[in-house]
This record gives sequence, C-alpha cells and structure tokens, in this order.
Amino acid sequence: MDNVTLEKDNVRLLDRFNLHLFSGEIMGLVFADYRGKRTFISVVSQNAPLNYGNVFFAEKLINSYIVPHPHRTQGVSVIGQTGTLIGEMSVAENVLVMRRNFRKYVIDTSVINSQFKKISEEFGIDIDGRKHVDALSHLDRSLVSLLKAIIKGSSLIILHDIGNLLEEADLARFHDVLHRCTEKGISFLYICNNYEEIFPVADRLCVAEKGRVLRVLERGDFEKIPMGRDTLDPGLTGPSVIMDGDSSLRFESVTYHALREISFSLSTGECGLFWDQSDAVIGDITRLLQREARPESGAIFFEGKILPPRSKIVPIGVIREMPHRTMIFPDMSSLDNLCFLVGQRNPALWGKSSYKKNIRDEYYPYIGEDIDQVTLDNVPKRSLYSLVFYRYHIFRPRLLVIIQPFLDADIPLKLHILTLIGSLRTRGTSILLLDNNVTDSAVIADKTWVVNRGKLIKEFSKGEMNHENHRFG
Repeated sequence: MDNVTLEKDNVRLLDRFNLHLFSGEIMGLVFADYRGKRTFISVVSQNAPLNYGNVFFAEKLINSYIVPHPHRTQGVSVIGQTGTLIGEMSVAENVLVMRRNFRKYVIDTSVINSQFKKISEEFGIDIDGRKHVDALSHLDRSLVSLLKAIIKGSSLIILHDIGNLLEEADLARFHDVLHRCTEKGISFLYICNNYEEIFPVADRLCVAEKGRVLRVLERGDFEKIPMGRDTLDPGLTGPSVIMDGDSSLRFESVTYHALREISFSLSTGECGLFWDQSDAVIGDITRLLQREARPESGAIFFEGKILPPRSKIVPIGVIREMPHRTMIFPDMSSLDNLCFLVGQRNPALWGKSSYKKNIRDEYYPYIGEDIDQVTLDNVPKRSLYSLVFYRYHIFRPRLLVIIQPFLDADIPLKLHILTLIGSLRTRGTSILLLDNNVTDSAVIADKTWVVNRGKLIKEFSKGEMNHENHRFG
C-alpha cells in the first residue's frame, strides 16, 4: 500500500497509509485509536475505492485512485470473530465443498473426508472432518476457517481480533499452525490491540494512529513499544470496597434456557467476571437479572433474599454493550440523558431545573462542555459513555451488570471505561461483568467464573488468574 488515503463524511480514515508485507511474513498491526481499522480491512480485502494512493498485490496493481480497482482481489481472506462457517455442515464439507469452482452434484463424503484428512495433516491440524462445525471449540473453528481460506487459494489472510476467542494455550497452538503456513509462502496481517498477543508470533509490528502509520518495528525492537500508554492499567479502576455480610448476588443451581445448574456468589462491593467462553448464556443471565424470566430450577438471591418479580423495584442496574448506541436517547439533551434514571426513581425531580443545575455543576468536571449539549449529533463517543456510566453514578444501584464493557472500544476508550467503572466501585457498588472475552475484563475482576456451553467450568480469584497465566490486557 502506497500513500493510501480514504475519506468518508469528511473524516480522513486512512491518511497516506504505507504498508509493505512480504511473502511468508506475519505482520502485526495495531490501530491505537481504531480509526481506519475497518476501512483498512475493506481496502485490502474488497478493493474499496480510494481518494489517493495505490494498492499492489503480488506486484500487480489491483487498486488505484486513478483507475479504481483495476483487478479484483482473489487471494485475500479475512478471519474474525464472526466466522463464515456453516454450522449444520461437516468440517470437511465447509472446507472442500463450499468453495469456488466446486462442480460436483453428488458428493462422495468418504472422498471428501479423505482429502480433508490429508490437507489437515499437512498443516499439523488434528480435527475430524466428519464433525459438524456446531460441535467445534473456538480453536477448532478458527483452524477450520484457516484451512478454508488456504483451500480457497488465499495467499494473504487477515486475522481480525482472533485472540479474543482463544485462551493462552489455544492461542499458542494457533500460532504454531500460522508458522507452518508461512513456510508455504502464506502471509498474515495479524490485527489486534493486545501487544502481548502479537509479540510472540509477529515478524514485524506496525502501529497506526489517526489513520496513519506511526512506525514499523522489527522483532528485535518490540520492547520499544511504550506499554504503559497502550495497555490497561488495573490501578485506574480504583480500590475494591468489599463489605462484610450477605452476598450481593448469589445463584444456586440455576437452570434456565442454556444455563445448566449454575452456582456462584458475588460479595457486596466486589467485581466479578462471568466469562462465557461459548457466547451462549450472556443473554440468559441478563434476562434473569432484569427479571424478564424466572429460573426453570434453582434460585437467585439478591442481598440475602430471593430476587423478587419485576413488579418490585430493586436497585440493580444494567449497562448494555456499546451503550453509546443502545442506551442514549438522541432526542434528549446531554443533561436529560444524564438525569434519566433520577426521573424513574423520583419523577418529581425530573422537571426541577434547580436539581438539574446541581447535577450539571457536580458532573461538569468529569464530562466537560459536552454536558451542556442540547443535541447529541456532535457529542463524541467518549462523552456518550460518560453520560451512561455517570447516570448510574447518580442512581447508585447496589449491583450493576455491565455487558461486554470493552466491545468495539479502542485503547483510549478502554482506559476511560476502566476509570468510569472505578468511580462506581469506590462507592461500594457490586459489579458483574458479562463478557465472552477475558482479555480486558479480567483486569478489574476480583474473581472470574469460566462458563462453557452453559456449565460452570472453573472459578478463579485474581491471584489465581495470574498464576494460571490467563491473558488479560
């Protein structure tokens, strides 16, 4: 990529972006502020039109600002968290049947399984080709996606936040397979925001910010990365305020939908992470705690008593994933968004200008001038997060459930979210994080419950998590 520039809605997403990737190389790529990340992927994989610059693939011009996409990119695949595998089909069918130019109308499964076994052994992958994709672990799904890209003929594979799905041991296994691929000339762009994940596998590392490449480092220079600036610091979260007495939240052998006899306990003032490895039960936990459903069996206790039905008011709050989209009211001012829950608890206060003025004066130092915005059209994402979190700072729930708190957040926003959570913790609010990614959330968790396919697998304290070498941000 030479001087690639791309603008959208007067925002320069890529700014003279230069990147040179060699055959058989693994290039780590970190977008420090996320700007241009998705745009970069669309340029490389889909030949998105450019405002300036040129893109070459295998020394052939494939995209240019002068002559848009003169050649379609056939040799690039993207592997991310969403995946493109068909769950109802077998592994071998996904890899060998669902590909371009496959013409057979009668599929001989024995031949396909035999072919798959030969190919998988070549890359050191031990997966039964007869298995259905639905039954695979996250690691095996990722490996099958990799084989599918290779069989399709891809010589460049973009790995987009692949490590979010994998534990440390699984990630090391995945890295081993990547090295086997590079021996055959396949190249990788390894995109993620966790330097510790990239360092062991990358040959070089590219760091981009504001849509522009800041630096490209050789493996021997990786230690020059200023880790304190680009990683999450547990000190930002504030001290735990764990209190004696009844637990804040307790599940006793709860079964509901995908949940299977789940038991755990969160103490008052504690921060716990419910790590859903299979991404199957976050919605179930949320529905139960919002009292939209009742357990099929077992019991849920809040502050020592059975969690009452929805008709009773309980001091439990929920912050959904990407709250700047899901929990902001665009037709209300910033201040009204901030005071929204006060109106629910005490409607008489909602219309009092004096009360709102007091709230405005108290939270201005934290939110800044954006607190005075009448419309939200130009309020930045960071301030929208502040409005939602400080809304609960005012409301003061005794338990706050936060769903995938760092989803789609760049590094500066992650640091800000940590600070926002810390401000709630110092007030003694119990925090329950529901996440399918341990990397960032484990930084602030006093304990972690590991759940897979609806069953509790392990429970760790923070010290035990460190001892087990789980990766967190």
